[in-house]
Amino acid sequence: MAYPRPNVTPISRGMPNLHLTDAEADGLAPLLTRTIADDRYPLSPHIQTLRGILGRLRPEPARAPLPPLKTYAPPSRGRYRRRG
Repeated sequence: MAYPRPNVTPISRGMPNLHLTDAEADGLAPLLTRTIADDRYPLSPHIQTLRGILGRLRPEPARAPLPPLKTYAPPSRGRYRRRG
């Protein structure tokens, strides 16, 4: 049975954007990193939210693209002839 959800605005839409200085962001990033690393449940919604915040504070550098996938070709028929 599905219960009706109350008419609530999600926190992320209701909160204003924080404009942090570089010093404030430098102080907050290690705290978030340590909190994420020490948490017992790394896939919990709470930790996912903290990872999103950390990603906004310190975005990861762009990774180099992966090399193209190798195509598989089955062996030729002549290579594995039966002897005998």
